[in-house]
Amino acid sequence: MLVLDSSHSDTALARRAAVRFVRTRCPWADVHDVVLVVSELLGNAVRHTDDGGWRLRMACRRPEELLVEVSDSSSVRPVPRPGDPDNGGGFGWGIARQLTSSLTVVPHGAGKSVRAVWHRETPADGGPADAGAVIDGPVIDGAVIDGAVIGSPATGSPAIGSPVVGAPVLAGPALSGPVPG
Repeated sequence: MLVLDSSHSDTALARRAAVRFVRTRCPWADVHDVVLVVSELLGNAVRHTDDGGWRLRMACRRPEELLVEVSDSSSVRPVPRPGDPDNGGGFGWGIARQLTSSLTVVPHGAGKSVRAVWHRETPADGGPADAGAVIDGPVIDGAVIDGAVIGSPATGSPAIGSPVVGAPVLAGPALSGPVPG
């Protein structure tokens, strides 16, 4: 599981953490699709909430299912609208719906969570699905994947696999409570 929030991360680090998570935990998923959806959902949380706060949670719930959940403090549900190429905007929700197996909004006491799910697909011959291109990038400092901090020896932070002791991000099986801002 990967959990990041805006009080300890920014959207660029969240995107890089999403790439690393997909590559290590759900390599069958199309990393480009996942990162685009993560970017859209985080961007919406930043633009459409008073405090711009968000919490990203990613999990491979089964070997064939990837869950991405972005929670924010707004109770307003996303409204699909036609894209406006002249003034920008309006494309994200439609893109996210096209790239995911399902996209749902779940209201909660502190706002809402938008859940994107991908199901593993296999070709007609029964072989494994193409995992897509690999994106290389720097190690993500401060992200938590399955209870281990991902860090970089160059920055003095713990290396991959270090136990989470006082990690500046949240980890757990479910999201609850207000979104930190």
